[in-house]
Order: sequence, then C-alpha cells, then structure tokens
Amino acid sequence: MDSLDALSNILSSIAEQPYNVTLHAQHIQLAQSDPALNPELESSLEMMTEFLAADPGHVWLPLIHEKQKKLVLDHILGVEELLALYERAVRDYLCEYITHEYSASRELMIDQLFLYYEATCNLLSMVMQSTMASIRRRDLRNLVTCFLSNGREKG
Repeated sequence: MDSLDALSNILSSIAEQPYNVTLHAQHIQLAQSDPALNPELESSLEMMTEFLAADPGHVWLPLIHEKQKKLVLDHILGVEELLALYERAVRDYLCEYITHEYSASRELMIDQLFLYYEATCNLLSMVMQSTMASIRRRDLRNLVTCFLSNGREKG
C-alpha cells in the first residue's frame, strides 16, 4: 500500500473515530515517515489537538516548531499567530517545558517586533524629514500602504 492510500485509510478511520489516540498517532507517524507527506505533518498534529489533549513533547512542540518554520516572525501577524498557538498549547496541556519555551519565545518575538517597529519609525522619520515639504497627505498614505503591503508579502 502506498503512502497516499495509507493516508486516505487513516483519515477515513479518524473521521469514524475522532477520539482514537492510536489513529492520530498513526497519522502523525505516517506524515513524519514519508517526505512526500511532509506537508501533511502540520495538519496531522493540528488535527490531534482539535480532538484530544495532546502530548506536549510529541504533538504540541513539533506543531509549534512546524508553524515557526513557516511564519514570518518579523511581522506582527506571524508573531500573533505563533503566540496564539503557544497559548492554546499551554491551555491544553499545562507543563513546565511548554511554558518555559513559550516564555522564552515570547520575549524573543517581542524583542524582534520592537526592533522592527523601531526601524520602521526611523525610516518613516527619515522620509518625513527629507520630503515633508513635497509630500501631500495622499502621497504619505500611499507610501505607508506600500510599506505595509511589502511586509505582508514576506509572509
């Protein structure tokens, strides 16, 4: 049986028995074992958290790390999404090492955001000082919109 058939069978079984820990574990193991199913890993971890209190070491931290690889953490939306995931993990399964990693990551992300916004303020200040006489309100709005949309395209 190939991986896609196995995946289909496991997903069908999970649909019938969503609270079966063994099926969720098989789903995660299959996604981890086959590089072709690597995009399925995050989904398998996320699915388990929707139905069960998930083990922090085998589900929550790998899910957090998968999300962290994909998010742009120098953008507010990426940071908010990752912090929300940490908060879900802590609410679902309060344990010391998730709480510790959450605290450490939160401090790091706050520092990154502070530097990002500080650089943004400095850039806008330089633009304002050098072109204040010639910028009209509409032009400034277009500049800020362009700057913000460039930040979203990274994510």
